[in-house]
Amino acid sequence: MNWRSPKIAYPLTVASLIACISLQIVWLRQLFVAQKTQLKDMITMKVGEASKASIYNSLADNKENSPTVRAFFYSPQWLEMREAFDGLQINNVHSVFNYGIDIDSSFVEMKFSFKNTPVKSKPSIITNKIKTKDIISLSDSVSLNDMINEVKIRLDSIGVEKNIYYAVYNYDNEQLTTLNIPADKINSVVYASKIYSFNLKHKHKFQLLISDLTIPVLYRMRYYIISSLLMLTLTITAFYFIIILLKKQKLYADAKLSFTSNMTHEFKTPVSTVSIALESIIKYKLINDPEKLNHYIEICRSEMGRLDMMIEKVLNLNVDDNALQPLKIELLDLQIVLKQVLVSMKPALDNVHAKLTVNFPEVPCFLNGDPVHLANVFYNLIDNSIKYADKPLELEINCEYQENEIIITFKDNGPGILRNFHSNIFDKFFRVPTKDDTHNVKGSGLGLYYVKEIITQHKGFISVKGDLGLGSKFIIRLPCA
Repeated sequence: MNWRSPKIAYPLTVASLIACISLQIVWLRQLFVAQKTQLKDMITMKVGEASKASIYNSLADNKENSPTVRAFFYSPQWLEMREAFDGLQINNVHSVFNYGIDIDSSFVEMKFSFKNTPVKSKPSIITNKIKTKDIISLSDSVSLNDMINEVKIRLDSIGVEKNIYYAVYNYDNEQLTTLNIPADKINSVVYASKIYSFNLKHKHKFQLLISDLTIPVLYRMRYYIISSLLMLTLTITAFYFIIILLKKQKLYADAKLSFTSNMTHEFKTPVSTVSIALESIIKYKLINDPEKLNHYIEICRSEMGRLDMMIEKVLNLNVDDNALQPLKIELLDLQIVLKQVLVSMKPALDNVHAKLTVNFPEVPCFLNGDPVHLANVFYNLIDNSIKYADKPLELEINCEYQENEIIITFKDNGPGILRNFHSNIFDKFFRVPTKDDTHNVKGSGLGLYYVKEIITQHKGFISVKGDLGLGSKFIIRLPCA
């Protein structure tokens, strides 16, 4: 089994990506649950602290400022004692709670009495210096507001600011007396604290209710979420480039295989032509006919030159893609180079009865460049127009100045190139695909690659316009001297 095959590599890559995303989702979900539990524990602690603060604030109408008393009422031991005292619900056990402030001290007294003979339960007896029921109710209401404010302040410190509600119960029988949560959110309560007393009047108890903790939990997880998203983004990007690389390698391998096949035919053609020419010279004893002999020798020389050029292309494949072609830069008039190419290609253009239109400016087009390589660029573009012409060729060549650039265009009426392949035709080995993957015009797929490399080394740009059936227009932009 070939693990590098695209049929296996692509599904494995996608499966790995899905597994990575799934693991991140599972991890974030578990982290969310853990953070939510931790936040609930913190809320419980904050409500307990608020209860202690509210009780201390209500003590003797805030007249008690002793550090010792404050330390006592803010201690966790006091909260445990209060919860135990408030939660004592046993028949025949009566609790008595007293507190007060003397001249030089404050006192808190808890007393339990146990009836040996069962009797009807009586409410807790609470004695203190405040006797008026109205005053006690007013003080209880003030303490409730103080408790609510203390809770909100402490919850704000841990990022819980919304969806906060409360319930108030009777101290003796814990019957609900006040509930400020909307009816549509009662069933969505995600956190309900223990029931706490909030003053020493023993009138009511307080319970915190929260209908949603999602946003606070997500806020606490923000750095984990950001790092997770960043890691997923990097992973997806890496997988994307791997897939693109695999696809390009496959295209490169297919193009190289096609190149090998095409070059085999390309090599066989001149070899066969030379072989036939030499056989004809010997068979027909053309040494006695100098005119025909020279003609056949010229054919051999032409084909050998063509073969040498193809061998040179193959040898250049061993050069790294980033290696630069050796250039001999000099100041030259681009019009002169282009006119020399047209003169050398006139027989080939006449052979296909091409209609050539040339538009040159009256002033010279000076630039710093290599005349040999630029001539090869023009030769390749004109030769392609000739080879791929499927009807009498109409070729228009323009050269003009535009700001600080020299623009040369080659426009023909050939079969054109599908827009989808405009970005690929300058790639090494690339040839526009055909239906049966066979090309009537043999080539190496290196001509336009060479053209772009040379233009790029001259700090210029080349692009193509047109579409299938509409001909092609190659546009070269070069910086003028």
